[in-house]
Amino acid sequence: GLAALVHQKRVIYIDVARMSAATAELEEAFVALRRECLLDGAVPLVANIDQLSDDGLKALARLLDQTPISVVATSGVVGSELAVQRRVMRLAMPIPDVETRTALWQRALEDSDGIDVEMLASRYRIGAGGVFRAVTDARALTSARLTTKDLIHGVRNGIAERLGEL
Repeated sequence: GLAALVHQKRVIYIDVARMSAATAELEEAFVALRRECLLDGAVPLVANIDQLSDDGLKALARLLDQTPISVVATSGVVGSELAVQRRVMRLAMPIPDVETRTALWQRALEDSDGIDVEMLASRYRIGAGGVFRAVTDARALTSARLTTKDLIHGVRNGIAERLGEL
């Protein structure tokens, strides 16, 4: 299944939430993604398709239908529709429980000494992508060793970015 496919191969992705609304930019990015994945044997992933306009969704559907390999597309909205001619498999990915979120924080941090990962996991109901973005943003905001406070700023930065899209 899909899980076996992803575990055995590298994933290369584009995040449409970080792109302009221009359909041409989406098309250019997707063609590059498809080319890289075909050359590398990787799995292409298009993140946050719910952020696309109707024209963007139509363009993505056309590009997906022209792609000879499986593509993973993620959406933060249940029921996002892509009018594609190919088979679609839908997987619900609920927010992980506190124990799993704690493990995600520990994995993303590599060295969590001095960081209150239990508090982060219980306070912030975010999945693996949100944890990864928070750690990445926190590292970008400081040149010193990460602290819990840095990670809180990383989470808040991600939340502010998502709210800015509303």
